[in-house]
Amino acid sequence: MGVTSGTYTLTFSEDVFNVDTTSVTWAATTGSGTMDSVTAVDGANYTVAFSGVADGDSYTLTVGTAVEDTCGNTLAAAVDIAVNGFAPYFAEDFETMTGTGGSSD
Repeated sequence: MGVTSGTYTLTFSEDVFNVDTTSVTWAATTGSGTMDSVTAVDGANYTVAFSGVADGDSYTLTVGTAVEDTCGNTLAAAVDIAVNGFAPYFAEDFETMTGTGGSSD
């Protein structure tokens, strides 16, 4: 498939704030792909755009504790989501958020 780009969708169980490139980070286990942006779709859904991802790459998308709901409650702990190249993504369910694989360009 080669080098490609796409998006990953983060879905929270309620409206949240402080979801941006400082509270959501991207680290390569293998590969050199980068996270380009975090964009709000609405209060509970955000897309994470990435590029430079190749088959066989492996990354960790981390949602940090700066994310908070409308009452000021933050995530109890940071959440790591494994993103493996452009293989089919899986949903990562936990107390306040799910992640779903997205589209490719």
